Amino acid sequence: KQLFWEKRLQGIDVFDSYHEAIRPVDLSDTLCKPMGPDITPDIVLHSIASSLYMKTHTVIGQTGQQALIRKDPGVWMNAHQPLCSQLSVTESDIRKQEDKIAELRRKLCDVVQQ
Repeated sequence: KQLFWEKRLQGIDVFDSYHEAIRPVDLSDTLCKPMGPDITPDIVLHSIASSLYMKTHTVIGQTGQQALIRKDPGVWMNAHQPLCSQLSVTESDIRKQEDKIAELRRKLCDVVQQ
């Protein structure tokens, strides 16, 4: 696998059926920080999505130290992991997302019933 193939997707926008650009997902630095040379949040998102889609390994992120990766990314980066710092999802994170989804479903139900 080419180490930085996700960079080829840099600058590509996604459009809806009305030809309006879809706002990119905001990955806060609390979830994962970009790792590697010139890695933007959009590239991190592409990287995570492709890692989840491929399902060849458990997705944990880069485990190397940022300083070593900056020094020589070809040696210290794992090509099978997304280009972000090590991921950690807790039960609390999952519960918060489930609560948000439940609230949005309740709001949608209210709107549909009106």
